[in-house]
Amino acid sequence: MYQILDDFKSLLLTVDANISHYFGLSDGEPWQPYTVWTEYELDGLHGGDTYTETVWRVLVERYTKDENDAVVLALMNKLASAPGVTFQYSLRRNQELGMLYHAWDCEVASGTL
Repeated sequence: MYQILDDFKSLLLTVDANISHYFGLSDGEPWQPYTVWTEYELDGLHGGDTYTETVWRVLVERYTKDENDAVVLALMNKLASAPGVTFQYSLRRNQELGMLYHAWDCEVASGTL
């Protein structure tokens, strides 16, 4: 069950070697963009009266001030091509801080990532 998360983390690390789990790592000056991933729900695909496949819900977030952030594009491509991963993508901006918030709300099923 947790192997799915280990595989997903490995997939994310191929895009951003500085990705962190739960909390961002941009506390210093100068401010640096950062990526965070958090698993928040365990569910399953149902077959009859039993779970037939474990599914994790994982939020991947990228905080950046660059409209053309290479990590955002790489994450989009990696997640879109990963078997067993589906996601909904959203983009928000904070005008005061000049920050862009990219979010991928993913469902990660077992299988080879």
